[in-house]
Amino acid sequence: MLEVVAAVLINEQGKWLIAQRPAHKVRAGLWEFPGGKVEKEETPEQALIRELEEEFGFTPITNHFTHLCSVDHSYSDLDLKLHSYSLVVGAVNIEPKEHQAIAWVDRETIGDYHISAADSATVDKLNEIDC
Repeated sequence: MLEVVAAVLINEQGKWLIAQRPAHKVRAGLWEFPGGKVEKEETPEQALIRELEEEFGFTPITNHFTHLCSVDHSYSDLDLKLHSYSLVVGAVNIEPKEHQAIAWVDRETIGDYHISAADSATVDKLNEIDC
């Protein structure tokens, strides 16, 4: 089982950052919370910081991520354990380096995007809490 992390970045309007997977990757075009694999000898928080730097050139000022949920999910080609965390980032300018597009969404508009199945549990958790 592959261990992966996802970051729910929350801006000053309370919107969440989602990113669209590139055309050349598996599950192309699906929207997800940014993140990726946890490397050996790496904590989930360290993985989140590394992935945000790789995917957006963005380094959080803090690593005070709040754990939202962890879920096991099986795709036809992959079994994974996804650990989702939130981080309030305020007003930041984020540009995708690896994704087709990004969007800042809220609980009213996230349903307009085709979210990856593994990230659905994170969406459900966000809809339960006031963030």
